[in-house]
Amino acid sequence: MLQMGTTGPAVSELSYMGSSADNVPKTALKSSGFNFTPGDDLRFTGYVTDIAGNMDYGVIDDAPEASTEYLFDIANTPPDQPSEISGEIDVPENATGLVYEVDETAGLTYLWTVPDGWEITHGQGSHVIIVNVGSEGGEITVKAENDCGISEAKVLFVDLNSTVTDIDGNVYRTVIIGDQEWMAENLRVTHDASGNDITRYCYDNDETNCELYGGLYTWHTVMNGQSSSSSNPSNVQGICPTGWHVPSIAEFYELLDYVVSQGYPNERGNPNSAGNALKSCRQVSSPLGGDCDTSEHPRWESHDTHNGFNEFGFSALPGGFLYTYNNNNIYTRIGETVSWWASEEVTITTNTYGKVMNVGQEGNVRLGDGYHNLYHWSLRCVRDN
Repeated sequence: MLQMGTTGPAVSELSYMGSSADNVPKTALKSSGFNFTPGDDLRFTGYVTDIAGNMDYGVIDDAPEASTEYLFDIANTPPDQPSEISGEIDVPENATGLVYEVDETAGLTYLWTVPDGWEITHGQGSHVIIVNVGSEGGEITVKAENDCGISEAKVLFVDLNSTVTDIDGNVYRTVIIGDQEWMAENLRVTHDASGNDITRYCYDNDETNCELYGGLYTWHTVMNGQSSSSSNPSNVQGICPTGWHVPSIAEFYELLDYVVSQGYPNERGNPNSAGNALKSCRQVSSPLGGDCDTSEHPRWESHDTHNGFNEFGFSALPGGFLYTYNNNNIYTRIGETVSWWASEEVTITTNTYGKVMNVGQEGNVRLGDGYHNLYHWSLRCVRDN
């Protein structure tokens, strides 16, 4: 019941104040015996002293008839670990004004750390901080402190949303999947890296659809005059930004193989398929709810069982395609399918095709080919090396 303390002289005392059955004063210092009669009205006071010398105490009133244990509920104890940290975990490089916070408990000071190169601009010591992001990701940590000590740290790992900018100034998010870095959006550029005009189509001739789903291009436009006969088709920059290139069909296979190796089979009809893992979660009636459940473009059409969950951040969105028939341009299947050109072409009998990778509404990934002069499909660029 008595804390002697370790930071200085301490004298403990048991004191009884009030009447008793035998009318005897009952005070005992230190470890002396303390006699009382069962049924006496007793008041027990327990003291604690924090590391700064501040005292707190608790009081228990009782009239015990037999041996009794008492537990003092005194507030001066080290704080519990803070709650989960809330805030963005996938952020742009050098972003400013991001907010991170934990639940607030009165009387506590909160000690925050952020990754190297980041800056806490406001709130150190409180349960909410405002930060400016640096050029690398890392851990945000917070500990709670009171006069009796410091809690265990709560940790949140934050990754950077890398980006690449094309010659028109369009900024694209990128994502690392396995050993590759891909654009996480479809290309929408109107010039090649040298500034030359290229032909880009927007679904239904609506410029907004280029912003939402990317542009639609023929294979020859994508290749920008470069040959697919190169011994290394991964060298074809095409209309991609400098440092990036049109993916080869082998690089698409590498992407698919990695996704399958992580437990997402390329099976049509499997709700846990590779295609669904690559698809954006934005979908009409998505079971994931929140921002995923939307009818606003860009999004996938509703499907009973095949719902995107964007496991790898690839964020595939179904921009549909354009094909030319009898000199007419026909747009079709927005919300249902997306295909991306690869750098190779193949001749079958008298027809020449460009190689493509396709993700359809039913969640499977198909690597095949299509008429490279008649079809206009999307493009995802992959980083060199």
